[in-house]
Amino acid sequence: MFEELIRAAAQGKTGAVIQMIKAGADVDFEGRMGWTPLRSAIGADRYHCVRVLVRAGADIHRVVLGHTALAFAVDTSIDATIQTNGLPGDEPTDVIRFLLKSGADPEPGLRVARLYKSERILGLIAAWARGERSESL
Repeated sequence: MFEELIRAAAQGKTGAVIQMIKAGADVDFEGRMGWTPLRSAIGADRYHCVRVLVRAGADIHRVVLGHTALAFAVDTSIDATIQTNGLPGDEPTDVIRFLLKSGADPEPGLRVARLYKSERILGLIAAWARGERSESL
């Protein structure tokens, strides 16, 4: 059931994720190559699955393959924008915002955003770190 949870999270099958959690699936299970359900959902930009997993207790502070959840979300957001020929400022931020609101340490995300020189994400996380936590963030 645990590998299935990782796949369902990556595919955005929120209902299946909820069912597996209710059946006792470990939300922090580490599958092949170090992937967890949360990392899979973040990597596929599956916002609703990320929310379900975090609310079910997935550890957003855990370092998996060198990244916290927030650092991986920043990396995924920027990289996906680059890979799809998006423009700077087009980076999706729903997952990043949710992780910040859920208590993620902003520093790992800032480090990744600095590497990419992503002004949008740097501004978002820096504002959050300064305590600017309005709903517009």
